[in-house]
Amino acid sequence: LKNILSKTAITASKNLKVIGMPRADYYFRKKIKPKSKKFILIFLINPKRMIHIMKKKYLKNLKVDLKQLNWSQLSYNLIDNVLKFAKKNPEVEFIFKTKKLFMKDVNLNQKSQESMVCNAKLKNCKLAFGGDSRQLIEKSKCVIGFNSTTLIESLILKKPIIVPTFGIKKIILKNFTLNLKNSAFYAKNQKELNKVLNDVVTGKINRTKAGKKVLRNIITKYLGNNDGRSSKRLINYLI
Repeated sequence: LKNILSKTAITASKNLKVIGMPRADYYFRKKIKPKSKKFILIFLINPKRMIHIMKKKYLKNLKVDLKQLNWSQLSYNLIDNVLKFAKKNPEVEFIFKTKKLFMKDVNLNQKSQESMVCNAKLKNCKLAFGGDSRQLIEKSKCVIGFNSTTLIESLILKKPIIVPTFGIKKIILKNFTLNLKNSAFYAKNQKELNKVLNDVVTGKINRTKAGKKVLRNIITKYLGNNDGRSSKRLINYLI
């Protein structure tokens, strides 16, 4: 990102500083406590995350249509499959995190990820609105998401993360989504998703499958550092 900004007229390169993600400092201060893991956390997918910054020339070179870069169907398929699993496993709690602030913002008569969860009327499934996600990530058994920095934040705590890729072409995954290497459990379909979820519920999977070096490289690449000192760097830069 620094290299991209330095090529613009926004500011001189010498004024650009990479400090990291201050909110992620929270995780570096936490000790991993297996007994605190209670529920499966699902971050609702932003259907157009990172798509608006793609130039048509770049898409043309990759022979990718802009219409293919919409995660709406993926988001609906994920919610539908998780709800089916939740119905068969009523003893497991599922929390669906949305960026909406209040329940009044959800139209139950209009199709959305939030309305799908509410209309399912499952006692073990609930929405978590707005606000801070850090404690939810900390207390979860595992985290499900797509193309979100919350997945990177989860990896700091060595959480198992599940990334659904239902029907998405490899060229799109390679060029338009986070490269999480072997730190994520990728699910190509409902069968693979159910298998990973079963392994999480039964305790066969209780942490990321990536080693320290891989995790360190991923966290540094996407957050700018892996030392938990972003806030201090920001303060020092401002003063």
